[in-house]
Amino acid sequence: MFDFWYNKMTKNVGSSFELGMSDTDSFLFKVTNPTAFWEHMQPYMDFSNYPHDHEDFNEANKAQLGFFKNELGGDKKCIHFVGLRPKCYSLNLVQTKTGEKSEKKVCKGLGRAAIRNRLQFKQYKECLRRGKIIRHEFASIRSKKHKVSTIIQKKKALSHFDCKRWLFDCGIHSVPYGSKIIKKFYNVCPFC
Repeated sequence: MFDFWYNKMTKNVGSSFELGMSDTDSFLFKVTNPTAFWEHMQPYMDFSNYPHDHEDFNEANKAQLGFFKNELGGDKKCIHFVGLRPKCYSLNLVQTKTGEKSEKKVCKGLGRAAIRNRLQFKQYKECLRRGKIIRHEFASIRSKKHKVSTIIQKKKALSHFDCKRWLFDCGIHSVPYGSKIIKKFYNVCPFC
C-alpha cells in the first residue's frame, strides 16, 4: 500500500492529494485535479463495479490482485467525510445523476442494524467537533455452553479518541505518534 501510494499514485500526477484515511486495503483522499488523476490511475483500476452504461465500465481487471476499485461505484460522489479512528468513519454521498443523498457508515464492533438504523452522519460530525462520546444499545444472539440466548449490549459506538494518532487542536489533522512534527508544533496545527 505504501509503495503504491508513494511510487505510483502521487508521482507525476499533476495533482495534489489530501489523505483522509487509509486502511490495510483502501485509501480515502481528496484530489485537486480529478481529470489528471483518473487519466493517471486508469491502468491500476478495476471498474467492474461501475454501472454497465458508465463510460469507464470494464471487466478486464475484475477480481485481479493489485487493482483498486472505486467503492462508490462511479455513480456517487462524496461531499463530506468524517473519520474518527480506524474502521470508524462516515461518508455523506450524493448520486451524480439524480442528486439523491445517502450515507455510508462504518463502525466496527457495533451491530449492522444499529449502524443502519441509529447512527447518523451528524453524530459522527458532532463526535469529532465536540468530543462527544456516543453509546448505543443493541440486541445480539450469543451461545454459552450450547445454550442460546438473546442479550442486550450497550457499547461505545463513536469516540473521537484515536490511540494511534496525535490529534492537533483543530480536531481535524493528525500525525502518527513519534512524528517529529509533534515536538516542533505540539498542539498548534501546522496544516491549518
